[in-house]
Amino acid sequence: MGVNFENAGAAIKSLASSFQGFALAGQETQKELITTTALLSRMGVDAGTTTGILNTLTINMGMNTRQATEMTKKLVQVGSALGDASKFLKLLVLRLLHYFK
Repeated sequence: MGVNFENAGAAIKSLASSFQGFALAGQETQKELITTTALLSRMGVDAGTTTGILNTLTINMGMNTRQATEMTKKLVQVGSALGDASKFLKLLVLRLLHYFK
């Protein structure tokens, strides 16, 4: 399961418009963010959800971009094991935002 132009384009659009750390990230970090977001999209987690969890982890929980990316991958694994990674991430973001307002 690889990245295609559609997934990569949606990832870039979402990250550039919604992820606060994207513009300041180095080229390698941006590439990793795009790849991760696009791959998660192929797994059923839309780019907006991925961007939302990345923002929550970096802004509210103080993680750097690399840590947030790795944590997001782990959370997707948990969500997949529970049956629906996208739904799990959306609920998690809402819960975290409730506690970190």
